[in-house]
Amino acid sequence: MTAVFALRAPDIVHETIDGETVIIDLANGAYYRLETAAAWAWQTLAAGATAAELCANLAERFEAPAGEIQQAVAGFLAALGEFNLIAFVERAPGEPPPAAAPRMRAAFPGLAVHRFTDLQELLFLDPVHEVDESGWPAQAPTR
Repeated sequence: MTAVFALRAPDIVHETIDGETVIIDLANGAYYRLETAAAWAWQTLAAGATAAELCANLAERFEAPAGEIQQAVAGFLAALGEFNLIAFVERAPGEPPPAAAPRMRAAFPGLAVHRFTDLQELLFLDPVHEVDESGWPAQAPTR
């Protein structure tokens, strides 16, 4: 078994459109924006990659020294871990790693994670959260 990164389900929802990924943490109402290389890295992690596979896929897609990519991946994974967006899971024996990135060789823009909390109260009032016999709208109890 190989330890790979995975999204912390079921509280994490995400969508990637035109090279930008938006992630919403339904447990705490924060949302995140990832652009270009960070969006690509998120998709690779969502497919179940190790840190080494993520570095290799980014090196295939972006032009940068290996050390720069490894350092950026370490910071990216630390940020995602700090925000509790990812977790370790085991890859089943024989399960293939995520597909390699198509060769683009664009300049490496880094792996920034942009965090926003301005919609937390609105997300907690959303009917997706904790609707019971009291109906909606009802604010979820404080956690």
